[in-house]
Amino acid sequence: MVKAIYGWGWYRLDGEPDSPSTPVKVPDPFRCRIQRFFTWQGELRGFLGTVEERDRLWAILWTRTAGVFDFLENLPYCNVEIGPDLPNENEWPEFMSGSPRFEGYGFIGESHERLLDHHNKMCVLPKPNG
Repeated sequence: MVKAIYGWGWYRLDGEPDSPSTPVKVPDPFRCRIQRFFTWQGELRGFLGTVEERDRLWAILWTRTAGVFDFLENLPYCNVEIGPDLPNENEWPEFMSGSPRFEGYGFIGESHERLLDHHNKMCVLPKPNG
């Protein structure tokens, strides 16, 4: 399950590589079926998956920070790219064509409940002294 967050924003990318991107609304949570993991310079960094709620959309997700993550307790904070075409098979996968494409940020968890628990833990304010 992917819980998209604002982060530095979500954008629609269309057209030429140097064309401007368009800000868009943060998408609702979505399920992503993992198709394969990928490594970069010997470290597991992300995965390719298919977006379950939309026919023929692919996603590339990779961690924004180094570390050991699972999808249960230590949820990865990821860059997220979504597009209609299968990404290339390079060591670092990329979308080479297709429109629309979107990019943004999110947390990845095994279930909606795991994401909700993670969110609640992050938003707990310390109790005041005294």
